[in-house]
Amino acid sequence: MQVYDDTPCQLGESPLWHPERDELLWVDILDQRLFASNGNDQRSWRFERPVSAIAWVDRERLIAADSNELFVFDLARASRKSICGLEADKVSTRSNDGRADPWGGFWIGTMGLQAEVGAGAMYRWYGGELRQIARGLTVPNATCFDEDRHRAYFADTVTHRLMTVPVDEDGWPTAQPEVFLDTSNEGLLMDGAITDRAGNIHIACWDASKLITVSPEAEIAAELFVPVQRPTCPAFGGPDAARLYLTSAAVDLDGELDGLTLSATANLPGKFEPRVVLAS
Repeated sequence: MQVYDDTPCQLGESPLWHPERDELLWVDILDQRLFASNGNDQRSWRFERPVSAIAWVDRERLIAADSNELFVFDLARASRKSICGLEADKVSTRSNDGRADPWGGFWIGTMGLQAEVGAGAMYRWYGGELRQIARGLTVPNATCFDEDRHRAYFADTVTHRLMTVPVDEDGWPTAQPEVFLDTSNEGLLMDGAITDRAGNIHIACWDASKLITVSPEAEIAAELFVPVQRPTCPAFGGPDAARLYLTSAAVDLDGELDGLTLSATANLPGKFEPRVVLAS
């Protein structure tokens, strides 16, 4: 992999290729910043609270999650409009991993500020409603979706378990989450994840310097080693979604590439992330 952006992030996360802007966006949770780069020019915005996850609404607007709420952020105006509270009454939690789903919704996990056991939850926002999907999570991650199989996935990193839940035609779960994959034997801590057009899941593994590819049949089909100790989340992007991007974390590390944003030719059936549909 090569360096796409050389800004060191303490906790780089939520890489998103914007298909209408032809640029990559991502956040540094701990530095409370949002970045955008086309590979040459970079811009950034700073927030009052840590923003952990983003998705696109249209060319100028994103949906974002911070420690208090979901909000729409206008890139051109650098302005925000609140959508709804997100555990705003809990000063000891913040948002973590999140992603748009193929049905127009947005999933977002929460966690304790000190990763307290069981302090977090998973939510879905859709059509103006925020609904809790799961509770008792510690570090929710690996949120991604298989549209063809009507599945949603998410992990609780510290348990080494990737969960799956079936969803209906509107993207709402129709059953309780079940264990899809357990990486306890491999000792892998699953962080951010994406799916490709074939339904394979590509997961960044914290402190393992690699991504794993998991088949729709829950088998670890491949490993890709990367030059950072703490990869945080992959993303497809570039022309025809043929590039693979990767954010990473530099917190407590001093490696040359730790915390940088990387890219490589994907050689995978990549796809662009769907947009979030705002309630009318």
